Amino acid sequence: MNRTTALPLLLVLAVACQKPGQTLEPPAGFQAAAFFPNAVRLDWQAVQGATGYVLERKTGAAAYAEVAQPADTPYTDGGLQPSTAYSYRLKATNGAASSAWVEASAKTADPVPAGGYKVELVKDVKAGTIWSLNFGPDGRLYFTDRDQSSVKLFALELVSGSVTTYASSAAVRDEGEGGVMGLELDPNFAANKKIYVCYSYWKNGDSSKEENARNRLSSFVISGSGLTGEVKLLDDMLGWWNHNGCRVLLSPDKKHLFVTMGDAAAAPSNVPGEPGSDAKAQSKKLLAGKIFRINLDGSIPTDNPHYNDPDVPGTVKAMWSIGHRNPQGLAFDPATGKLWSTEHGPDVKDELNLIKPGYNYGWPECKGEDPCGRPDRQPYQPATKAYYADRTVAISDMTFYNADAFPAWKGSLFFVTLKTGRMYRLELSGEAVAKEELIIGKLSDSSGPYGRLRDVTVGPDGFIYFSTDDSKIYRVVPDGR
Repeated sequence: MNRTTALPLLLVLAVACQKPGQTLEPPAGFQAAAFFPNAVRLDWQAVQGATGYVLERKTGAAAYAEVAQPADTPYTDGGLQPSTAYSYRLKATNGAASSAWVEASAKTADPVPAGGYKVELVKDVKAGTIWSLNFGPDGRLYFTDRDQSSVKLFALELVSGSVTTYASSAAVRDEGEGGVMGLELDPNFAANKKIYVCYSYWKNGDSSKEENARNRLSSFVISGSGLTGEVKLLDDMLGWWNHNGCRVLLSPDKKHLFVTMGDAAAAPSNVPGEPGSDAKAQSKKLLAGKIFRINLDGSIPTDNPHYNDPDVPGTVKAMWSIGHRNPQGLAFDPATGKLWSTEHGPDVKDELNLIKPGYNYGWPECKGEDPCGRPDRQPYQPATKAYYADRTVAISDMTFYNADAFPAWKGSLFFVTLKTGRMYRLELSGEAVAKEELIIGKLSDSSGPYGRLRDVTVGPDGFIYFSTDDSKIYRVVPDGR
């Protein structure tokens, strides 16, 4: 027998030797969802024994045609037409056998609103990383610059372009991803001029030891040209060069503050017997890898999920959720009152999360949309959506749109990304993403036209404002206005 005939014969023998019942199972959970006006995302559960998959697509009464042979799930099918229904079928294969086909369908998102939109430069403040944007009742845009050696607040007058600086004496740990970060205005800001800031600092002012890296949430009052009267509301949160979290958000009832805290990366534990490294996110005795909820005066609400847990000490009772890597986005859906968060994954699987009180989000063992059967991770909540299985986009902050400048976008969720410089628009259906499109950036590009996008908010004019890591503030406005 020569080599040419040996290989086909071996393949025949491999198929013939398969035992009954060992054929591949069809992919379970096959779903298609609108991704952008020109793309559909396909998801399914991996099939044991499969080495790949075959994906076919059709429109209307046309015949199916192969579009790809994905090696793994999920897969994004691009180059499609907006507002068009597509049908897909998928099967698993291992070269010797194939599963039965499974089918799913989706309609791509609608094109951009009538008249379109454009991006305008609002201000280049020529300083640092503009980390948090908040509009005040006076119409000014208040923001923080992460790269400061002391806590400062900046206020931009949109008409004149002038920026006012309010400085405090609070020293800042200005290193890496640390600095002056989360900002929120008091619900009575017009009268009391009170603000809330989450920032990094060195414990006891000692920067000679990395284990002294900390983060805190404080309130300040604008007085003249300064920030005075600091009150430390949530203190001694673990910090590191990276993974400091620090997004701050006022609750819809105006009675509580939510603050995110990353797992403080390689920081050691400051509690004997508790884990270090990224496992800190699972400890119920450490102020790291959590989302916290406190009253405006810094006290802990008695209806917090861990308030009456005797194993949870002191200020850690402020925990609202646990098991986070580095959540840097928070927003309440005004239609449902539900809290959503965006979270940085490692090198894959950045997360969009629906935050439920008392739930565990799995980090570091459980990532993205993965199921997690570990008993010490319960009750576990997987990500609503992961971006993506093979790369990271570095999700930053988010906001919901409820204004009139873009009527077609009402109710949409927007978030921005750092590494890829994108702005996404999502339409939610309950606890799922129904539609998705890119407002800024492209799937094919590793970086967007405006660099790293850090924060996003909606102005009183209904325009969408976003900031960048190179000190610029832009806005998305209707084209032709």
